Amino acid sequence: MPIKPGTYVSRIKDIGGIKDRCKLSDDWPGCWIWAGACSKGRPNANVVIDGRRTSHGVVKLAWYYAHGETHPPAGLKPCRKMTCHALCVNPAHQSLVTHGECVALALATPSVKRQESQRRNAAHMAAFFRKLTDAQIADILESTESQRSLAKKHGVSLSTVSDIKRGRRHHQTVPGSSVFTWRP
Repeated sequence: MPIKPGTYVSRIKDIGGIKDRCKLSDDWPGCWIWAGACSKGRPNANVVIDGRRTSHGVVKLAWYYAHGETHPPAGLKPCRKMTCHALCVNPAHQSLVTHGECVALALATPSVKRQESQRRNAAHMAAFFRKLTDAQIADILESTESQRSLAKKHGVSLSTVSDIKRGRRHHQTVPGSSVFTWRP
């Protein structure tokens, strides 16, 4: 939806008003990190256009206010540089590109949020697929330590230690026996 003259965002009437609602961080030089509401992880604000209140992206609003235009040239839209903070609304960190170029930039440049998510997932999957040795299983079965300390000690979850202690997981085998051998 194009921004029309006379539009205002809450009490924000110019680019200075947007900057006032942002945090400036030493970790992200030059970034205006939006401190207001977000929708689906993107900076968002309520806008009044022709007396109707609607929700609008702050990245676009910042670009419109900074350039004094009501809408960009046909087929182009303001797109945030992918090297800055995910909530950055600084118009100096934006460029006019097509939708396809913006998507390609987003996919080609790993964001901080995506990198953090991948790091957490890798750690989770490493713990999930961790194999315990027979010595570690014996230690868990024979130990009088708390299950929480055993989980930390062996790098597995608390439920894994509990399952081993209860005999639900990692049944001990007799050397030379077959999986088809049944003993009461």
